[in-house]
Amino acid sequence: MRDASEGGKPQISETAPHARIGRLLPVVTLYLASLAACGSQTAPPPSIPADAVQGLKASSTRVLAAIDVADDALAPDELTSILEDAEYTSGAERTFTGGGDIRSVTVRVLKFRSASGGQSYLDWLDGHAGEILGTVDLSTTIGIDGAKAPVYGHLPGGCCPKEVPVYLTGWSDGAKIVTVLVLGPAADERAVASLAAEVHRATGGSEGDA
Repeated sequence: MRDASEGGKPQISETAPHARIGRLLPVVTLYLASLAACGSQTAPPPSIPADAVQGLKASSTRVLAAIDVADDALAPDELTSILEDAEYTSGAERTFTGGGDIRSVTVRVLKFRSASGGQSYLDWLDGHAGEILGTVDLSTTIGIDGAKAPVYGHLPGGCCPKEVPVYLTGWSDGAKIVTVLVLGPAADERAVASLAAEVHRATGGSEGDA
């Protein structure tokens, strides 16, 4: 067999192409991993200002994954599926405490990719508010930015002297859903309406579809 210096054809190793592929594999793997990481990143959580409820002390913000929101339900898997179909992207919760007549106000802001996705969650809430409150003893509406927001109330039954009213309301700001849970001896429709208006202003008002 002649080599190239003797005028013959250069001998190309059959393993050379495989060697080149072997050198490229780490680069390709790293590139695909970076794409997967970008695709799996969640949206940043929404902001709930520390002064969203005046006169009460704010907790730290809790970031809510879909599984955290689904914990409200007696059938978490069902709500998880609804959130996935509705394209839930991120959420946050902050609790305000320290009052006497109003003992706590828990504010949640949940973000979806579209207003229709957010409405899917409100539709679920309308049929399942009792799973959060225990029972729904009254249902009414309040005005938020010219629209009607549902209010659900759980009233003391008299069996426990320490039991206090609990009210829940929620509304849509475009692709963003805001809920407010109010607990305390003075919790009633008027107090909920006032607190909801305060939270609505603090959380930025209406937003368009994301």
